[in-house]
Amino acid sequence: MVNWYDVERQTTQHQTTQHQMTQYQQAHWAVLAELGEQLTRAASLPELTAWVLATGCQLMNASDGYLLLIDAATGALVVVAQQGKRPLTATTLAHQSCQTGEAVIHNQHSGECALVVPLQTVGQTVGAIHVERATWFTADDLDLLVSAANMTAGTIQQLRVSEALAQLQQAKSAYISTVTHEMRLPLTAVKGYVDLMSNELVGPLTQQQREFVTILQRNVRRMSNLLRDLSQINRLESGQLRLEKRPFALPELVEQVAAQFAERLNGRCQTLTLHLPANLPPVCADPERVTQILASLLSNAHKFTPSGGHITLTLASTPVVVEVVIADTGIGIAEADHPHLFSQFFRATSDLVREQSGWGLGLYLVKKLVEVQGGTISCQSLPNQGSTFTFTLPLANR
Repeated sequence: MVNWYDVERQTTQHQTTQHQMTQYQQAHWAVLAELGEQLTRAASLPELTAWVLATGCQLMNASDGYLLLIDAATGALVVVAQQGKRPLTATTLAHQSCQTGEAVIHNQHSGECALVVPLQTVGQTVGAIHVERATWFTADDLDLLVSAANMTAGTIQQLRVSEALAQLQQAKSAYISTVTHEMRLPLTAVKGYVDLMSNELVGPLTQQQREFVTILQRNVRRMSNLLRDLSQINRLESGQLRLEKRPFALPELVEQVAAQFAERLNGRCQTLTLHLPANLPPVCADPERVTQILASLLSNAHKFTPSGGHITLTLASTPVVVEVVIADTGIGIAEADHPHLFSQFFRATSDLVREQSGWGLGLYLVKKLVEVQGGTISCQSLPNQGSTFTFTLPLANR
């Protein structure tokens, strides 16, 4: 005979258990969803690892937890985040998990149970999450913590790489600052003595000696320009270069810069034509840096345009920017060199280019100075057909 009371009671208990499991799963998925949101907001590695470990301990109801990362230099496992009062006395389980790439469950009747899952991204193990509690860990616990680890490993590795690159950039910046500073001191002394010799303040010079002094002066200028460019690039890349952006009329600045090239252009019978439309709206930029950009591009046009050649500088406005177009009738640039044109220390393969002094930093610096002011720069050129450089500056009323 069927006891309907027992059947109804068992059915009710089963439904209650299913309801409790559903609530349990929903709570866990809510925690994982919150973790996913945190991954997009993480600003630093310590902040992220602490949050990941806290989430893992919450999911596992663990009393103690540790997040370990593999040190790239030594290969050792280092605890970068900890929850609970007990220090991690042994990393054997974490080493085992990292070496095999698989999770480790260590359940003991004494009540000191541990679960370790590896942090893996793109087939690479970067560390492990180690949690401990008094009760045994189950397969469901394992799946849940593995899900959390899989969600976070990639972001942890990205932040590690970003922080390593930032440290490398800081070291590079400090090194360049030191080198340029130390080189300026002896170079200033050399320049001073060479100038004394050039002005014959230490005695008359023969014709050959004067030629030697001229070569010395030219190379001192080259070294000074190199140090100046390296210093500016370093300040730009490290964010230390301060810009004094303000609205100003670009045509007036163009005329001032063009006037500085008059003597050099006349020396090679070159002509410079300016197309400066009336009522051009003002731009918002740093006038000193724009002067530097214009001077560099005009200097290149002058150097790489044969005697009797022509250079034009045209300004034109759009609803959002002013375009500056500098075109010449010079030697042009081979198509194979275009992708590298604005790269650091790049110089075109043409023999005519090699004849001119330079370090391959001018266009790289120009590009940086244009972009840091919110503009863009491009070049169109073919061998023996001249070059056209176009850069933009944002309007003041944007």
